Amino acid sequence: MLLFPIALAAQSKPSGNSRIVPVRTGTDLASFASPDGRFIAIILMGQTWLVPSTGGTARALTDVISEPRVDVALAWAPDGRRLSVLSNTTMFGPRTALDVVDVETGTSMRVASAPNIVSAMWSHDGSRLLVSLFEEDSISLTAYRPVPNARGERLSRLPGAPVSLRRSATGEMAYATVDGRRTLGSLGGLREYLTASGQVRPLSSDSITASLPAYSPDGELVAFIAEASGEREVWVRSLRTGAERPVTSGVDEIYLAPVSWLSPSRVLFTAHGQLQVASLDRSVIDTIPFVANVPVTRAENLRALRLPTPGDRRKVQALVDPQLSPDGRTVVFAALGDLWCAPVDGGAVRRLTNSPIDERRPVWSPDGARIAYYATRENGGTQLRVLSLAHPDSSRAIPVDSSVAFARPRIVWSPDSRAIAFANGRLIQRLDLDDGATRTIAVSPVPYVEAVVAWSPQDSVAYIASRLTGSTLNPGGWQNVLWVVSSDSGVARTLDVPRERLSRAGISGQLRRVAYNYRDIGHHALLADTTTANRIADPSPRSFSWSADGSRLLYSSNGRLRLLEVHRGRAQDVRIDLDYRVSPAPRPIQIRNVRIIDGTGRQRSAPSDVLIANGRIRSMSLTGRRPVAPDVDVIDGTGLTLLPGLIDSHVHSFGWSGFASSVYFGVLAARDPGDVTEWLRSQRERAAAGLSLAPRLFYAGRVMDDWGQPFADGRFVDVRSAERVDEAVGSIAADEADFIKPYFWDPVQDAHVIDAAHRRGIRVGSHFSLLSSLARGLDYKEHATTYSLDWTSTYQDDLIATLRAANTCVVPTLQLYATSRGQTSTVVPHDPSIFADTLLAELYRPRDLALARALAQANMTEAMRALWMPRERRDYESMRRLAAAGVRVTIGTDATETSGPWRDMGVHLEMERFVRGVGMTPLEAIRAATLIAAQCLGVDGDLGSVEVGKVADLLLVEGDPSSEIRDTRRIRSVILGGAVWERAEILAAIRGERP
Repeated sequence: MLLFPIALAAQSKPSGNSRIVPVRTGTDLASFASPDGRFIAIILMGQTWLVPSTGGTARALTDVISEPRVDVALAWAPDGRRLSVLSNTTMFGPRTALDVVDVETGTSMRVASAPNIVSAMWSHDGSRLLVSLFEEDSISLTAYRPVPNARGERLSRLPGAPVSLRRSATGEMAYATVDGRRTLGSLGGLREYLTASGQVRPLSSDSITASLPAYSPDGELVAFIAEASGEREVWVRSLRTGAERPVTSGVDEIYLAPVSWLSPSRVLFTAHGQLQVASLDRSVIDTIPFVANVPVTRAENLRALRLPTPGDRRKVQALVDPQLSPDGRTVVFAALGDLWCAPVDGGAVRRLTNSPIDERRPVWSPDGARIAYYATRENGGTQLRVLSLAHPDSSRAIPVDSSVAFARPRIVWSPDSRAIAFANGRLIQRLDLDDGATRTIAVSPVPYVEAVVAWSPQDSVAYIASRLTGSTLNPGGWQNVLWVVSSDSGVARTLDVPRERLSRAGISGQLRRVAYNYRDIGHHALLADTTTANRIADPSPRSFSWSADGSRLLYSSNGRLRLLEVHRGRAQDVRIDLDYRVSPAPRPIQIRNVRIIDGTGRQRSAPSDVLIANGRIRSMSLTGRRPVAPDVDVIDGTGLTLLPGLIDSHVHSFGWSGFASSVYFGVLAARDPGDVTEWLRSQRERAAAGLSLAPRLFYAGRVMDDWGQPFADGRFVDVRSAERVDEAVGSIAADEADFIKPYFWDPVQDAHVIDAAHRRGIRVGSHFSLLSSLARGLDYKEHATTYSLDWTSTYQDDLIATLRAANTCVVPTLQLYATSRGQTSTVVPHDPSIFADTLLAELYRPRDLALARALAQANMTEAMRALWMPRERRDYESMRRLAAAGVRVTIGTDATETSGPWRDMGVHLEMERFVRGVGMTPLEAIRAATLIAAQCLGVDGDLGSVEVGKVADLLLVEGDPSSEIRDTRRIRSVILGGAVWERAEILAAIRGERP
């Protein structure tokens, strides 16, 4: 029996670094009037509160802080003394739960838990709760008695796909249908299900889209939210005559939340974050004021991130794509952008390549004589190369189509070592190494081919393909399937392998053994044995590879390389002694007669001199105040502006090596919220050693998820148990991650990660901003979206005040929504001159820019603009409110390797949006992209502003960005760690010439 008192968290006294935040408006506010009209139950920040209908202080009825969850729907019992609460529960149980709260005593009991609850209503006498449940492609109605852990009694199946069910006093049910043609999927048409006859009749006309119906107390009317001619209003319909009409007119920001009746003539709804009441005669609209006291904790003792010291000697930590040789005696791996090999039992490390381009994904040939690998240039061009272990200096490129080379990069060798197989889209292809001919072996019957994993001695190629499972109403997630196709005949079959064994898996070449990581626990087993598996004791194992006979298994775990003797069950460290030297500081330089925008928000300075030595700013003074020091290189800054290097606070690398183009656009630091950890660490080490030109990389590494992402490339940590959270966070911390990024479907799951990360002093960035996260001091809110019922909602007092109290940084990625929805920036149709921008014109070929321009004009139609411009305006208004309240808002693009010209130009376009859309001054936008970004990362002691003692990561630009934000694009040269790079030099690095 689950019966417990609700902790009234919002009424409690804060302790330590907690504080109470008064909240008077709600971003995702939903309201539910009691049957007698005396009280209003509200959902504010995912928590249920009680407010007198005359207004006043809200009292918390549920506690989503100590019991992390998010309340999503409420229903009053007819007696007005009980309230059913439907919520998404914690990450460790069902996705939804149904509780009943005694409003007077504040006690709660769990009535039902199920992963498929849609909504709940009370019977007219209050003796039962009528719960709608997903069942395949329909919805059933099940009755529960309001007692702990009740057993459900199925009543009927409802036609179609109803949502937002509401019940009348006589038993009829009103609901909305889903209109898949509209962006607001829950807005379609209203229908009424007559329980006596089983018939369905319309409750709204075809000329409007409607949702969230509510019967009046006398059963004569139904109120609902509807859109007609693009305007959202509250409507009522007479059930007797069928007449319908709006009862509001021109009310700003009516929220897509349930309406209810305060009396037979007054309808309660939410708009502009407030409780609103409309009279049926449209004579008056009243506001019911309330205040909710929300506890928020500000994270303390978060660790500062340190930059490498010039000239230091460091041990290589990132061993990328380690692969065990067929005889199990040698490991080949990528490090510092090159390939290396070493004996597994200790010994000298042997360098195999020494190239200015990034090399990775080595794969042994079955005879152990050759290695195939990928080499990627800074401009994204990729080659497939093969080298002989006997003569590594004579590696050769295999002529393949560039689209093939960039296809799923995991490859396998044929048993005779004369061909390789790989996935290219849905195609499984074979490449003969002798003549370079490529042919298709098979076409995958499912759309997503994750990787080719083995080529057996029986000449069959095995690959893993992933597909979404479940019904239309209730998708079940990803399912991995192992396919085996004959290399000669192309005949395909599936192997009966449990899907969990294909999650982040390594399969031996003979298709005999498999190692896999399921829910962040490692196992190994015979592929054909579906009943037994051996657990790998080391935490979070990944990057599996087998010896040819399956007796040895190599894998990575918490920054260590481990070798398991399978039959003996004993694992040992594989020690790789490899180090590098951080690039020494360049010669001192002095920039004379330059104006400075220092990133703090202060006005541009008078002409000044800046001395840089040992990679840091040593002095700053007005021009002429100090003589030029001896042995110093002088740069004439006349007519130029010096400003801090830009920071992209949300950008995905996804294995793309074109970091030099980031530097070309002045992006000198980047925060990557999710990619393969070892590869990101390797890129950071490579740049620190001076082997590539790249911004300073700060990464989350592997992303934490709870829904079984299918990818086998090590980008995700699958965590679904309470015991595993702290261990998984510890594993990511062992990879020296700079912050942690949870990526859960259910936002309340963030709370567990935040607690575990903050105990280690590590920051957390999340998509969600509910009370369960913010009360714990969430560090980063990713994206402007609120993940609410209503995608058009604007940030209100609840989010603004709690984000500020928690000191959370917001990275709105405004540019993302312009690029992804319209395939290119909405700035482009207004400003075609962007395609003639000097930075773009020098970096990209004319035909690439012409194609980008054509796509922009083709995709950003008037219909597209009409759909997304309101969302854009709301985002601008939200960010305007956040900035005015002192919330830290910074610049991020969410760009990926497929973003083309907008990947790095996006930082400049985002700043332009901050100025022209949000209304910031150019100095404020620059501060958001520099000092604020550095503060959020915890590197403001070194980066983010032009100040004495800080690292010299700087831009020299023409013009005055303090008056024209577009002048940030007029980059003359870049200074990275005190080293000066002219634009021509950066372009040379992009073409693959080692700096």
